[in-house]
Amino acid sequence: MACGPEVTFIAIGLLPFLEKRYAYICVDTSSIAPIAYALIQLRQALEPDYPTPTIDSFLSWKGVQGDYSFSLPKETFALVSASTSGNLAHELIRSIRLPSSQVVTLYSLAEDRRGLQILSDLSRVDSLLGPGANLEEHRERDCPLCARGSQPVHFVGDQFLADDIRHNPVQVLAKDAPKHLASFMQAYHGRKALGMNITHGGVAVNTYHIGVEKLQTDAFRVKFSKACRRHIPASATKVVHISDSPSVLLAQMAVEALPGLSGIEIIDQSILAREEKNSIAGAVVVTAGCTSSGSVLHAVSRDLRDPAGDLPRIYLVGFAKHSHLQAAQTLASDLAYSSTDYKHHMEIIEPMVLPLTSTMSAWEAERNYLVKMSDIWGVDEGAALSDAAEARLAQIDNLADEDVEHFFWESPAGTALPLRKTFAFWTPGYEPKDVSQGDVLMTIASVLENMRNGPKPKLVNTAFHHSVIAPSMFGRYNDGIIQAAFLRAAHPHELDYPADASSSNTMAKLLRTILEEWKGPRGEAALEFLMSIATGRLRIKSNDLLAALNIEMTAEMPPMLSHLIAECKKIVEG
Repeated sequence: MACGPEVTFIAIGLLPFLEKRYAYICVDTSSIAPIAYALIQLRQALEPDYPTPTIDSFLSWKGVQGDYSFSLPKETFALVSASTSGNLAHELIRSIRLPSSQVVTLYSLAEDRRGLQILSDLSRVDSLLGPGANLEEHRERDCPLCARGSQPVHFVGDQFLADDIRHNPVQVLAKDAPKHLASFMQAYHGRKALGMNITHGGVAVNTYHIGVEKLQTDAFRVKFSKACRRHIPASATKVVHISDSPSVLLAQMAVEALPGLSGIEIIDQSILAREEKNSIAGAVVVTAGCTSSGSVLHAVSRDLRDPAGDLPRIYLVGFAKHSHLQAAQTLASDLAYSSTDYKHHMEIIEPMVLPLTSTMSAWEAERNYLVKMSDIWGVDEGAALSDAAEARLAQIDNLADEDVEHFFWESPAGTALPLRKTFAFWTPGYEPKDVSQGDVLMTIASVLENMRNGPKPKLVNTAFHHSVIAPSMFGRYNDGIIQAAFLRAAHPHELDYPADASSSNTMAKLLRTILEEWKGPRGEAALEFLMSIATGRLRIKSNDLLAALNIEMTAEMPPMLSHLIAECKKIVEG
């Protein structure tokens, strides 16, 4: 709609619909108002005494729902810019009482066109765009692209100004780690307790998990005992624990930390619903092994209102997962509220910044890909690929069962990805052989989440500002296990490089080096990079990607490596 000839061309198409003299021409959005003016100009060229109607915007659905007054419906001609369902035009006819002959949709994908006047019917997409063309409409919650982590791009006002989008490659530095991360990992790495599980109906692991039972170190017990002695008052009569084994353990530890308290009772949170009003006589201690959103603690707080009244509550949380530390402070503030001068208290022993996963994880995307390809490999590619896929699917399915060593593919040479002696986000002095893949993955996930939602966000994504992880970071952090953790923990739009020519070219050169040196340390994460491309999480410009994949294929290459290179080429070639 930016050029005069386009506007006039559309207005010419509308002339047959303008059969009578109207008092108003109402458009659903002001961006198509020039078409209405051009239509009147054309009509007056043919009929000089044709009166000029008032041209106005009825604000689309807002106007139909009451924000606009259609004062003369029978003398109003309405233009709808575009519609996938035809619902807006139907609503103008039904609720505003506009005659159907006075409502025209410029572009429509509506399958049911009964009672509609349409200038350009795009539902006949095969005849317009050729066989195989496909246009689909999805709600955001049901969109397969959103499920794969695609970055939504929103219209601002009436226009989408693509030229105004800024693409910003972001450096990931040691100072970007959240507070306490280094000390947390120093205390708890190597205990096989940091991993993932499945939530929200996922088909593979999609949420970061802290195995609290495995983290009951002497250092943790000392911290917890100090918190108990400092915050639990002598008036405490009950310890209420969340209904899971880590919370039960903390309840027992709380009682052991205060041997001077006599007659203190440990009860399950479920009992609170059966307690009578004012049945609790003293302060209440609530223990939770691990919390994230804090919804369970809020529920306990509600259940304590009647039996405990305004008596003091002390919430002791072993480990907390929040997208930023401010979220933990907000939870503490909510739980501290009291109608008396005394404020309740929440104490978190070990806070951890971690994302609350809501889109399809890298393992879900990989699992779907392997399931889809397994039948093809079994028939066309031979047993080696099929066996490799089945073995990998078994590893993915076991990740939810406390497996912390198989988040990533092995190197093409068949060895697990090792961590070496320098890791920017950890305190020096750790022993690499004690480190699990889950330890490294959770470290990178924490750093990236702090860069998204921490006190100084760097990985910012808005309608007109897209931040990506700078490709040079895969050269700086050149251990295969760290590269794999970045590829898995990043959101897909943070690995989307085609829009920035320089970043795409840099990423492609790095990928080519990794593939060419697949037998050595620099190529350890080759399969991880290729799988990320095959599942659509890592994107590079087509010509750059082809240049990266155009390496010499040899017979000694493992079947999965050579196959994924070929599959990634197919993605580029369509």
